[in-house]
Parts: sequence; C-alpha cells; structure tokens
Amino acid sequence: MELQTRLKDKIDELIQLNLNKGIAPHELMQNIYQDEYIEVKANKHFDQLFCHVTFYDEGIFDEKKIKYEYRYIYNKDLYLQEVYQMKNKSVNLLWSRLQEEQALLTEIVELFRLNSKAFKSFKSFLNTLPIEYQTMINDRLKSVKQTVGL
Repeated sequence: MELQTRLKDKIDELIQLNLNKGIAPHELMQNIYQDEYIEVKANKHFDQLFCHVTFYDEGIFDEKKIKYEYRYIYNKDLYLQEVYQMKNKSVNLLWSRLQEEQALLTEIVELFRLNSKAFKSFKSFLNTLPIEYQTMINDRLKSVKQTVGL
C-alpha cells in the first residue's frame, strides 16, 4: 500500500505542477512599491517573457545590505519556466519547471516499476498524460533499456 500512496502523491504533485503557473509577472511588478526593491522590469523575447527583479536585503549576521538580482522566465502562456539568481557575476539556476517535471516523471515510472499491480495499468496511465510528458517518459524508458542492455 505504501508504494500506491507514494505513486498517488507523485502523480498529484505532477498535476499540481502542471496546473500551477507560479508567481505571475504582475505580482513581481507590484514589488516595486516595497522599500527594498530598486528595479523591476520585463521584456519579451520571441515567445518568452523575462522579468528582472533587483532588491536589497540585510545579511543574516550583520546589517550590511546585500544586493539580489533574480530573473524569472515565462512561456507564452505565462507559466513560470525558470528562476535564476545573479550574484557576484555568477548566474545560478534556482528552479526549473522542466527539471521538476522530469524528476517527478522519473519517480512515477520507478514507482510503477516497483509496484507490479500498478505496472499493469501503466500504459493506460501513460495515455492520460499530455503528449510532452508521454515523450519524456518514453525517452526515459529508452535510455534505461539502453543502459541495462535490453
């Protein structure tokens, strides 16, 4: 039963990720009215929207103000795709929708594999997913088969 509960939880997480757009660009823009924020801007490049947010915050152990810059990238449907932090001329990926989706899909496939009863319904489950998820899972399964030598 534990595997079925974990499987259900991971499928629920995937559904929520698919339904949740993330923080909206207009919510980022409203932050400009807060004292700590010094710049909020947006620009469009092809089908993507880029929002840049810059603010100051105090350090944890002292009262020195530290400058933070974040870049939010949205698709044409305004779903948040990635969040980057720019600090000291380095760019760090903080969150990626694609990476989250891939991780959840990998866990779901593994849980189906471990649960022989549920694995029998895997194909019908797969057909309920959006095409891009089906493709990700099929690609993942192909790479596993090649690694194992099947």
